[in-house]
Amino acid sequence: MFGDTDMKNVVIVILILLLPNLPNLASAELSSSEARWSLVKKTGGFTAGFVSGLAFHELGHQAIASAEGVNVDWADSNWWVDNTSDSQYRNISVAGFGAQILSTEVILRSGSIPKDNSYVLGWLAFNIINQVAYPIRNELSNNGFGDLKTYEKYGGNVEVLEVGLVAHAIWSLYRLKNNPDTPFFIQTTRDEVRIGLGWKF
Repeated sequence: MFGDTDMKNVVIVILILLLPNLPNLASAELSSSEARWSLVKKTGGFTAGFVSGLAFHELGHQAIASAEGVNVDWADSNWWVDNTSDSQYRNISVAGFGAQILSTEVILRSGSIPKDNSYVLGWLAFNIINQVAYPIRNELSNNGFGDLKTYEKYGGNVEVLEVGLVAHAIWSLYRLKNNPDTPFFIQTTRDEVRIGLGWKF
């Protein structure tokens, strides 16, 4: 469940992820219009993938609600249901994360989906970031947050779900890092850890 403030946070996250590429704008490598256009396309593709990941999360809620025979009311990215059982509430509340995990697995396991594609990386970035940020936000909030708050309110064990989401995100990052076709990298020194995308233009 995302509101206006959360969409602003999404934009901020996208900008933070793209910051490592900004110095390239001033480099000699990007002096040609072709190189600048390449950067624009990759940035646009990454952003579109990120937003698609968010949309697929929300579609997961809708799909399970429809399968359960429950009508869902939407306002922005927030959903509400009436007159439904606790188990239906739990199923609908976790369905967005289920959609994320499903899409991550399809992307990472398919040999035909290019792992260096900016759209694909944007989608994976949303999935991985959301699976880590959501539990953190839920734990830091006094009353819980969003889908995890709903899941716990209707009888779900939210701690187990949070551990599962974070564990899957870490496992996904590990597989992404070890895929030779992806530009994702982790570099460590004694003083710092760098995580980023190493695109060439």
